[in-house]
Amino acid sequence: FGAEEALRIGLINEVVPHDQLLERAEKMARHIVEMPPVAVRMMKEFAIRFRDVPVSEAWRVQTLFNTLLTQLTTDGDEGRKAFLEKRPPEFTGGIRPKAEGYPELSPEERALLDETRRELYG
Repeated sequence: FGAEEALRIGLINEVVPHDQLLERAEKMARHIVEMPPVAVRMMKEFAIRFRDVPVSEAWRVQTLFNTLLTQLTTDGDEGRKAFLEKRPPEFTGGIRPKAEGYPELSPEERALLDETRRELYG
């Protein structure tokens, strides 16, 4: 089938005349470059790795990806902030730093913890 039929059945999003194809591709590329880089990479991975998964399961995975992206990247923060400030976002692809680890236990605390474990678990 031809391009018009592919468009009609939803296989493609648009049909572009051949002489405008490169211009349209460059416009799309510029749009993608403005998006959060980590999210673009994750969506590319999603499309590759989950192409054969049933749609209902793919939506679950997509929801998980979106949650991780908005909570773990600085781009999630920037997107929300830009929206509230009614300005274009400035995405950087940053990952939020992890919190500091727990402090080392003192010898006394370690002994108490070990004793408690032995009492509970034998």
